[in-house]
Amino acid sequence: MKLFSINIPEVAHLDAAAREALLKRCVESERMRRYRMIAPKVVGIALVVCIAPAIWLGWKPLAAAAIVAPTLLLLMYLKVRGEVRIVRAEAKKLVESER
Repeated sequence: MKLFSINIPEVAHLDAAAREALLKRCVESERMRRYRMIAPKVVGIALVVCIAPAIWLGWKPLAAAAIVAPTLLLLMYLKVRGEVRIVRAEAKKLVESER
């Protein structure tokens, strides 16, 4: 099931096999590996920072969830957005180096 697609104009001119190989190299790059190591820690810290005041103030679980759920959605969106930015930057660099 296809949930969404991401358009990467830097590789649109390539044929399917070359595009797949280039995007695979981008996803397996050192920069992406570092991002994938750091991002979950940042998301975890941000959630703790968001939920700690609610616990400290003694909010009911529903009120705390009302803050944590949108925060988690925002953080997941930003995480994916960061990955797309890295892939686009790596793709642009690889396409320029192949010219």
